[in-house]
Amino acid sequence: MQLLQTVADYTLGQAYVVIKAISKKNKELMAENGAIFKEGCRKKGISQEIADQLWELILPFAGYSFNRPHATLYGLLSYQTSWLKVNYPVEYMAAVLSGAGGVTEDVSKGVLEARRLGVSVQPPSVNASQKSFTLEEVSGSKFPRGVRFGLAAIKNVGEGPVDGIIAERDQNGAFESLEDLCARVDRHAINKRTLESLIKAGALDGLPGTRRQKLAILDQALSAGAEAQKAREIGQVSLFDMFGESGGDTANAIISRLPLPLLTETPADKKEELLWEKELIGLTLSEDPVAQALATVDMTGVSELSEISDESIGQKMTFVGVISGVRRITTKKGDAMLVAQLEDRTSVIELVCFPKVLAKTGDLFQDDAVIKVTAKIDNRRDTPQLVVEAAEAPIFGAVALPPAAVQPEMDIEGVGEMLIEGGPEMAAAELLSAQVPAPPEPAPVTVAAPVTVRTQVKLSSNGNGNGKTQRNGSASKGSTMSSAPAEPIAPAPFTGRILRLYLPRTADYDEDVRRMQDVYSVLRESVGEDHVTLYLPNGVGTVVLQSQHTIAVNSGLLSELKHVLGDERVVVEG
Repeated sequence: MQLLQTVADYTLGQAYVVIKAISKKNKELMAENGAIFKEGCRKKGISQEIADQLWELILPFAGYSFNRPHATLYGLLSYQTSWLKVNYPVEYMAAVLSGAGGVTEDVSKGVLEARRLGVSVQPPSVNASQKSFTLEEVSGSKFPRGVRFGLAAIKNVGEGPVDGIIAERDQNGAFESLEDLCARVDRHAINKRTLESLIKAGALDGLPGTRRQKLAILDQALSAGAEAQKAREIGQVSLFDMFGESGGDTANAIISRLPLPLLTETPADKKEELLWEKELIGLTLSEDPVAQALATVDMTGVSELSEISDESIGQKMTFVGVISGVRRITTKKGDAMLVAQLEDRTSVIELVCFPKVLAKTGDLFQDDAVIKVTAKIDNRRDTPQLVVEAAEAPIFGAVALPPAAVQPEMDIEGVGEMLIEGGPEMAAAELLSAQVPAPPEPAPVTVAAPVTVRTQVKLSSNGNGNGKTQRNGSASKGSTMSSAPAEPIAPAPFTGRILRLYLPRTADYDEDVRRMQDVYSVLRESVGEDHVTLYLPNGVGTVVLQSQHTIAVNSGLLSELKHVLGDERVVVEG
């Protein structure tokens, strides 16, 4: 390009067009510029012969030199950034996030990478954040400093409102409430949409009230703040100002604190708040639901999404993550296929499940479900994509899920916590999926340690003799619920008989679930003074499940159970 400028009087823009034409082998444009080049040489006093020779030298050399500076500069830049990332990871990630320029997808990728490196990313705050991403001291992290999320990186919050918030905070101190912020920040700089986005993104979490409470009083706070500012502009003062008791803080003297409404927040509300965060800042910072969902999953033989590289294209890999954005599509042939997002602790990627695989595994692909997929890495429009070849529910560890709000009519010690909404069908599936598959038809085990469970649920009779649970919105009388690990529970003394049931474990998962459902249904229909103990193999030993529901052992009950389990798996003692 410099040669073209010096010899043929090209501008930089014209020279760049020539270089691109040569690199793209655009013969028409090259021929056109050959004539322009030679004419420029003639005006510079260079002979036609020399001009022809120069042009013939430029054509092959430009194609080579065009690639050489790119390789050199990219190589140098890669080395410099790699060195910074290794030696100054916190500062480097703050710079990367600031350079994302508020592009939500890029910010999300940057935060995920920061987490992978162990760099703490603090949520946005009107009392701590600056316009861009900044460094601040943190505790309990791998590094003594972390990155504070910048206010300008929140969607729908422009630089003007951020400048106004920061200027007022720096001049007159931290904001004490939503009303205080509305009264102090120039009403022309902020509006309802800006404050809604700040609240939903968690930037006002440090102020009194929940996000929903602040949203409920937002209109009132904006109106009161605007009136307070107008009063200041015309010189109006309050009685406190007149007697010198406001300390010169006219805003606080004119606007009073608004009462916060009493709002009951449900788990669905909390989930919606996390969706607000994800929409406005690209991910969730107040909580990490994906990390929580994967905390107890067996990751043996599983890769992380961040491990996917150019070399992975065409390979088959296994991942575990949380499904979201599920879209079912009908193909031209009328078959159903599926497109969704898979997210783990490190990254997010699109996956596609074609009709044949979807027909076998379709029930697993639900929003917010944890799933284990084996997939081929495809390169679609220069973006990695997973093409699912197999899918299954992952194996969870020993940490139990929280107790369900709806209690079952019959509880089994060690299983009650899994009898979640959906009834015995879901209970059986949860229990079986939490265990390691065992060889078909294991031999019965007569001695095993009782299960230690995270939450014990005991249900009492409602006094009418039918054993059904009281349902008054709280645990029935006599129920105990504890989030702490419980000691192994010994069966209570009794005078009745013991019915021991040995449940087989086979390679047919669906059949095992169905069999357990059948046993549950038979036991639920019987009420008496006899106790039930179930034995379930888990591939390592035997899980002992002590029923808290008592039954009446009789020939009809035994006949039904033997029909389901077989004669040798139904044993009565006493």
